[in-house]
Amino acid sequence: MKLCRYDDDRLGVVRGDLVHDVTPAQTEIRAAAPYAMKGDAVIAALPQWRARIEEMAAKAPGRPVSEVRLLSPVARPSKLVAAPTNYKAHIEEMAARAAISSI
Repeated sequence: MKLCRYDDDRLGVVRGDLVHDVTPAQTEIRAAAPYAMKGDAVIAALPQWRARIEEMAAKAPGRPVSEVRLLSPVARPSKLVAAPTNYKAHIEEMAARAAISSI
């Protein structure tokens, strides 16, 4: 099962090139989740909800993926990991600042 978030924070299941709306599952899951929960409640509840979400998707009409605006797949990530692509430039910038401040 491929989940996606799209448009105005809707939850969908992608089958082929179609997105099937299962937002009511997301609404119910979030309503039952603790307010201070870290991370995405839908991802945390997936083991218990998987069969129901698949059933809902089977009954929902599909929209072409090309007609929806895809969002980040995880609504509330518990952490972010980034690659330091500008690391070398940052080192050079810090060295230049150190040289100026030592004058």
